[in-house]
This record gives sequence, structure tokens and C-alpha cells, in this order.
Amino acid sequence: MRRHKEDGLLHTACGTPNYVAPEVLKDKGYDGTSSDIWSCGVILFVLMAGYLPFDEPSLIGLYKKIWEASFSCPSWFSSGARNLIKLILDPNPLTRITIPEILQDEWFKKGYKPPKFEQDENVNLDNNILYLTWL
Repeated sequence: MRRHKEDGLLHTACGTPNYVAPEVLKDKGYDGTSSDIWSCGVILFVLMAGYLPFDEPSLIGLYKKIWEASFSCPSWFSSGARNLIKLILDPNPLTRITIPEILQDEWFKKGYKPPKFEQDENVNLDNNILYLTWL
């Protein structure tokens, strides 16, 4: 991806169409973090629903649904999951939820255990490399 020197935004469209954020499709530059949050929202939706939130046989139809964030959550989504996904799949990147806000969301925090890293943890990657080479 290339970053435009004047505006600091990304200008290279990439990715699978069903997962691409609306601002990437508009070809006017986009913030990579915000567009990645959108794509993660699509992945979360797929993991929970078993199908894509935006799916159309034609690219024009697909892009229209993405631009409008035209999707509906299945009935088995809890209200907390439904609310979070709607905040993630906000078509406006300036009002889309941020990572710190996601981490504070009640649905997200339910059962979440942050990773604990040992400062002096001794990890030997040589064994893993040998194992992967052997496979």
C-alpha cells in the first residue's frame, strides 16, 4: 500500500470485495486502521452468522450495499453483538468505532481475558523451526 504524501492517507485499493470498507471503494484515500476495523467487523459477522453481511452477484450491487452498510443481523445475534457490529460496520470512517472503544464494549469484554506476557519468558524458536522444516 502506498501512503499519499500530502494527506497521509492510503490510496491503494486492495482486498476481497466483500470485506472492503466503503471508503476504500471511493478511491479518495482512507485511513488503514479504520478500514481494517470494518474488515474485522465483516469477519466477526461471518464467524457468528455463517454468511457474509454484504453479498451480491454483481460488483455494482455489492458496492452499493457496502456504501450504504445495508445488512441485517440474524435473529440469533444478541442485542450486544448486534449493537457492536453496527458500530463496526458504520459506513462513515470518522464515526466508526475505534479499537479502544471496542475494547470497552460490554459485549466484547464479556469473558475476555487479556493476555499475560512474562517479561523474562525464555522462548526457543529453534525447536519450532526444526519442527516446521521436518513437516
